[in-house]
Amino acid sequence: SSSLQIDPKYLTWFQKLAKKINKDPNMILTGVLTEQQLFEYAKASDLMIMPYRLHMSASGPLTIAQSTATPVFFSDKLQPIAKSIDFKSALHNANLSTTDVFYHNSTDLQKKLGSVLTNPTHLKAHSRFIKTLGTLRTTTKQASEYRELFATKNLSSNNETILARI
Repeated sequence: SSSLQIDPKYLTWFQKLAKKINKDPNMILTGVLTEQQLFEYAKASDLMIMPYRLHMSASGPLTIAQSTATPVFFSDKLQPIAKSIDFKSALHNANLSTTDVFYHNSTDLQKKLGSVLTNPTHLKAHSRFIKTLGTLRTTTKQASEYRELFATKNLSSNNETILARI
């Protein structure tokens, strides 16, 4: 939109980043992708990196990773999602721990990437994790769990009205 103002510092930072990416033969700056293109890139990827700070920002890419069974590394800012029962179960099923899927900084990420991309056993474990998580996080299953959660709570009539509208 023409009404948006871009911070000159951000624009300079992005232009420098774009130049670095364009010089690296292993990286592609795609610009805006259609949903279909995004799925195609995810399917073709060995793994995805979730550098997000909030789960809300990562939920769409995580859904794509789950539906394409593309292994994922998460920013440590997303560690609260590891408290969910399905996440814990998927880690257990893949014989992984949170330290295997969350990274703390670029050095830690590079180390983990090297380990997974050079060791087929590690890559298979990460694939098993994301596939299991995708199976456990189906919309039907989550909706059922939410209904069960709400059914166990004492809700006022006002809250029931709000829930009925959702």
